[in-house]
Amino acid sequence: MEGGLGPDLKLKVGNPLNRVLLELAFPPSANHYWRYVNSQVLKSKDARDYIKAVGQIWMVSRQKAFPKDQRLKLEVLAMPKDKRRRDLDNLLKILCDALESAGVFKNDSQIDEIVIKRGQQHPDGKLLLTLEPIERK
Repeated sequence: MEGGLGPDLKLKVGNPLNRVLLELAFPPSANHYWRYVNSQVLKSKDARDYIKAVGQIWMVSRQKAFPKDQRLKLEVLAMPKDKRRRDLDNLLKILCDALESAGVFKNDSQIDEIVIKRGQQHPDGKLLLTLEPIERK
């Protein structure tokens, strides 16, 4: 990825550039994000588990969170585990919700720019992401 991630990304601890680099599992599709129980709409168990896992990875990474007034650019390299057809836009909702819940940023409305690319297959399926500050326009 230009200026961003390659397949050999390793976890960065205490990144001095105020750029967050993370390697995450491939999230469940937005098609499996919500469950309807009686008259309630709830996050699915898969979604809750993914959000929890991202929170744990964020905590271990010891990277600096972005302040609530910081505008952000998110770059994602999606590496699916198989050749099934997937809509890349379906993974953004749960990814952004998980990053917000983990405390990486205060609200996903801070993201002004998103670049997402499909990468090579990976046996486990994973996402490589860069999140960095951008100047307010």
